[in-house]
Amino acid sequence: MTGWLPVLLLAACTTTPPDAEWGQARDRLSQALASGDPGQVSEAARAASAFEGKDPALDRLLGDALANHLLRAADGAALLKANPAPQDPAWVSAATDAALRANDRAWLGELLAAQGHELNLQHSVVEQVQRLAARERDVGHAMLIQAVRDCTLVDGRPMLGRRQVDLPVPATLERALTLLGATNVVVSRTQLVYSPRTNHERAWKCDTGWLQFGGHQGIPDPLPPKGVLVAATDGVTTGYVELDLKPQGPWATVSDDPDLVARWLQAAALLEELDGDPQAEAKVLQRYGAGLALPAGWERVSPPLVSDRAPGAE
Repeated sequence: MTGWLPVLLLAACTTTPPDAEWGQARDRLSQALASGDPGQVSEAARAASAFEGKDPALDRLLGDALANHLLRAADGAALLKANPAPQDPAWVSAATDAALRANDRAWLGELLAAQGHELNLQHSVVEQVQRLAARERDVGHAMLIQAVRDCTLVDGRPMLGRRQVDLPVPATLERALTLLGATNVVVSRTQLVYSPRTNHERAWKCDTGWLQFGGHQGIPDPLPPKGVLVAATDGVTTGYVELDLKPQGPWATVSDDPDLVARWLQAAALLEELDGDPQAEAKVLQRYGAGLALPAGWERVSPPLVSDRAPGAE
């Protein structure tokens, strides 16, 4: 027996303990995820999978890798769900993306609500984002949040009682809306059918319009033949204005509240006029006040109700 003792001691000194092995696998996977390289993630995930169930931290990384990098959504979501870490921002982000890709609406709703996002997950745009997220790594819950919020704002446009505006649209309109306090400005195409100009161009379909894929793209120049809808909100006041292309240039034609929109356009016109003045924004706010709502005492001069435009007509 004594002859074997040195051999056993040597083996004990040179054999890597199991927990160290999966610790090394976990570290390699973490580094691969940070690199974002699918090949590195695939290789590191394959090595880490041998230790699945041994270490919750490793399983969370493996779940992220499977769901959000290798697009094996169901497998990855199961691992993330089985190893929760709601105080860890990395887990929260990975789990929310995985729930979206796996189309687990109940879990997705819980995760979003815990982050303070109350979204209508029954909106038709959710399915569009989910289908794309299931096959493209760069589409995740952040894009879902924006798409649902933007579509909800666009779809809130009143279809009855719209009135004429008949004012030019300064190029500074969006800048003026932000200056007045808008927290979200959305530009949507309102035609019933949207035809992409190229095979790579995409759009989200809201209930009443189309949004450019990937977030806000601004007011197009030139305007498309059917025009666009500009929707703006500051969380309290919301307004809508339709823009059309006329020989004079972009023109505001119809709004749910023409007095509200006229103030926006006047503020934008002054901002454009004062271009280059370092006090331009302060002067605009001094004249027109802050907030999207009409200031107290603002005189309303609404034009007559549009009678020759059927509700919902484009």
